[in-house]
Amino acid sequence: MVWEGDVSVFDVDHPEASTAYAWADPEPGSARLRYFAVLGKPPVDSANDAVKAAIAARYRNEVNR
Repeated sequence: MVWEGDVSVFDVDHPEASTAYAWADPEPGSARLRYFAVLGKPPVDSANDAVKAAIAARYRNEVNR
């Protein structure tokens, strides 16, 4: 397991998605929280998919710095 926590699911009025997922995660080594929001559009079809997509995007951003 890479991440464990609660993900909120929202109905949204968006041209490409009807669902969005959001959660907060502590910043490593800090008391601050980092907030995430992901639209539920393919390939994201679940809260689990949303977390995986956010982790992958963060990794890609860090690698490309």
